Amino acid sequence: QQVPLVCMECHSNIAQIHECGAVDGTWFIAMELVNGVSMKEMMHAFARAGAQLSPEQSIFLVLQLLQGLSYAHRKLDANGNPLKVVHCDVSPDNCLVSWEGEVKLLDFGIARASTCLSNYKEGMLMGKLGYVAPEQASLEKRWDHRVDIFAAGILLYELLTKQKPFPKATDVESLIESRRAKVVPPTAIDPRLPKDVDAIVAKALAYEPEDRYADARSFADALVDVL
Repeated sequence: QQVPLVCMECHSNIAQIHECGAVDGTWFIAMELVNGVSMKEMMHAFARAGAQLSPEQSIFLVLQLLQGLSYAHRKLDANGNPLKVVHCDVSPDNCLVSWEGEVKLLDFGIARASTCLSNYKEGMLMGKLGYVAPEQASLEKRWDHRVDIFAAGILLYELLTKQKPFPKATDVESLIESRRAKVVPPTAIDPRLPKDVDAIVAKALAYEPEDRYADARSFADALVDVL
C-alpha cells in the first residue's frame, strides 16, 4: 500500500523521500541516504577539536538551508495554489551535511501546509525550544513561514560565533521573554566577521515577524552579497 505525499524531494537541499507506505500493517518512509552527519554532530565535532568553521563556510551552509526553505515555502499544489508550507522545526538536528558539503533539510513531520495553525499538539509545543520564534510559541498570535527564517537566523548566529543568541528558556513563558533580549552583534564576538553580518543577523532575529526578511530568498540574497 502506498499513500500520496506533499512532494518536496525535487530540491537538492531537501532530503528526498522515495516511497511511503505500509508493509504488513507497519508504516514506513523510505528516504535518501545522506552520507554525512547532522549539523549538530558537525558543530559538536568542531567544538571537541577546538576548531571553528570559517565565516565563509558558515554562511555557505546557511545559504544552502535557505535555498531548501525557499523551495518548500513556495511549493504549489496540483492546481497551482500555494501550499504555504512551514517547516516549524528548523534546527541542527534536522539539517544534514554530506561529506561533499551539501546541506539537506529533513523531517517535515510537524510541518504545516497552511498559515495560522497552532504549533501545539495536545497542549505541547512542537519544535525545539532553542529555535522557536516568539509568535510560534504563542496560542494567540498568527504565524507563517517567517518562523523558519527566525530559526535559520539562530543557526547562522551559532555557526558564526559558537554561542547562543538568546538566554536559555525552560518553558514557553521564558522563551517568549528571552526573544526580547538584545542580541550581541556577531562581530563583537568574532572580529573576523564583516560588519554587514550584524545587520543580517539582527533582521533575521527580529522579535516582530514584520521586521524580519520577507522570505527565505531575501535572506539568502543578503548572505550572497556578504560572500
